[in-house]
Amino acid sequence: MSDTPTNIPTDKSMTLAKVMDIRGVRPAVCLILFAIGVTMFTAQSHVGYITGGTWLSNNALELVDEGMESNQKTFLIFSAIKGTLAVIEGSTVGVGFEVEVGDLIQPVYDYVDYFWNIFLVSFVVMGFYKVLLDTELFLIGYPIMGMGLMTLAVSGMLHGRRWNAAGLARKFILLGLLMIYALPISLMASREISDAYVSKLKTEEWAHIEAFHAGLYEAKTEFIKLKEEISIFNPGDSMDKVKDGMITLVDSVKKTFETVLLSFMYYVLIILFEILILPFCTAFLIYLFARRLLDGLVLPNIPSVRILPRITSRAL
Repeated sequence: MSDTPTNIPTDKSMTLAKVMDIRGVRPAVCLILFAIGVTMFTAQSHVGYITGGTWLSNNALELVDEGMESNQKTFLIFSAIKGTLAVIEGSTVGVGFEVEVGDLIQPVYDYVDYFWNIFLVSFVVMGFYKVLLDTELFLIGYPIMGMGLMTLAVSGMLHGRRWNAAGLARKFILLGLLMIYALPISLMASREISDAYVSKLKTEEWAHIEAFHAGLYEAKTEFIKLKEEISIFNPGDSMDKVKDGMITLVDSVKKTFETVLLSFMYYVLIILFEILILPFCTAFLIYLFARRLLDGLVLPNIPSVRILPRITSRAL
């Protein structure tokens, strides 16, 4: 089995190599690349305004602020639902003896607590996005890109010698591009995709959750009233009445939650889709596009091929 070469230069690479070999072109291009690299090191903020990195970051930051404000209200309602269920779940009723009522609503509390924890993780991730954008950490990508451009320029000037760092320069440039553009573009694209495809479903499921929250608040009020109906002078009859009323109330809450369980699940999955899955998938596509683009623009190390003269029978 013969080994097939893996780094075969394409027609585009060969054409670019021929252009670079024209007298005066290679030094001029390398000088320009080196100057751009030095500028990215010394004037990061100005380069950010010129290349659009700052504009993208500011727009993405506005989207993150809007999302955090909206999700903060949602998180508070989730917390209120969890707190109300915790009050019912941890309650005992009795005079001289106690009746545990929390066991009846324990499954509902466990489900809500699970969804609350997932939502908390998503909310923390949004805070992480805000920190990255608000502190302008993306500007670190410009010195990394500058290092890549300067390495590429030096490698181009030393063309034909042993030292060739075009591959290393490509990695630096790719890393810098991802640090500058991947996060804001992925967040903005995710917002547009979410508004186009899942916003309607999200609104519908949120309406169901709000209805459950309102019904649960009424159930909590009724639950407190039932606890106050226990008579000190006739605890037996009042306890039976309160117990029957609480069982009916808790069963009503459980049945209502069963109807909105899918709404809770869908809503949390949509939040995960908007905040985690979709931005990471978009960033990965940006990475593939940038790598493919750099593979075409940054010249690889093209080997020189020496063509031997053809040996004929006369030469023998």
